[in-house]
Amino acid sequence: VRERYRYRVDSFVRYKAIRTTWEDIQRGLALPEGKHERARAMALEWRQSGKSDRQIVDTALAYFRQQPFYYTLTPPVLTGDKV
Repeated sequence: VRERYRYRVDSFVRYKAIRTTWEDIQRGLALPEGKHERARAMALEWRQSGKSDRQIVDTALAYFRQQPFYYTLTPPVLTGDKV
């Protein structure tokens, strides 16, 4: 951040979101076919281990907490499997 920026926002306290369908959820969670093989393999391993959905989420969150992920403003060029 190099400078201050002032803006106005409005709150919609009575906002009602549209209902999300199961198809919308599935589409949002799907990886494109033929890509992201490492992520697919990891998810499949978690699923085949007999874990519940909640346990899989907990496992994924633990993975992200324990790995040395970091944020950078100068990322390298990504090639291959980006997920």
